[in-house]
Amino acid sequence: MYKVLYDKQKGVIKDSTFDIQKRIGGLISTGEDNIEGLPEVSATYTCAEINDYEIGSPATIMSSLKASFIEGEAREIFAETTGNWTEAYSAPLEDILQGDVEKIATENGTKYFDSYTDGINVADGAAYITDKMCEDLLRRRGAYNSEVKKAFELLRDPKASWK
Repeated sequence: MYKVLYDKQKGVIKDSTFDIQKRIGGLISTGEDNIEGLPEVSATYTCAEINDYEIGSPATIMSSLKASFIEGEAREIFAETTGNWTEAYSAPLEDILQGDVEKIATENGTKYFDSYTDGINVADGAAYITDKMCEDLLRRRGAYNSEVKKAFELLRDPKASWK
């Protein structure tokens, strides 16, 4: 099960360490029954914990994203409260933004927009393994063969060209 601490006020994930067991398992899980006791293949692994790295988005779409979130919220609120989905998505926006719809849509749309500008965690959910660990996992699955061996030799060859 995937669990996170969600900040309802800001509309963003506040802490994603609640799912640490899933993440650690994902680092070494192959979805296969691994062969144990292979010579020169360690039975234990060292996993790295990567700090969060948050950035704001410099994408050109950001200039129109807030308005799009607000409009989407307004149309959704209108459709939910009136039951008229056709009108909600065909009527001019000015007709939709009546009464509390504008206030609520602006609040919610701004929260969604802020979740993109306050920082996007680009390290979230990333898993990193060494080439040796990858090779060991392939051996344990019985998927290591002459082609895979050649690929690892090329990967580790300091004289190899990637051009």
